[in-house]
Amino acid sequence: MVAVTYPGNLPSQRLAERIGMRRLGTTGAYYNAALELFEAP
Repeated sequence: MVAVTYPGNLPSQRLAERIGMRRLGTTGAYYNAALELFEAP
């Protein structure tokens, strides 16, 4: 499972990390935009 957030959406990024998702960095593979990518273990 993956999640993407806009770079400025810090509350969503903190939530993803709090539920155990790992930050993979910035990607352009989704929605034709630069987004922060998270992956569930």
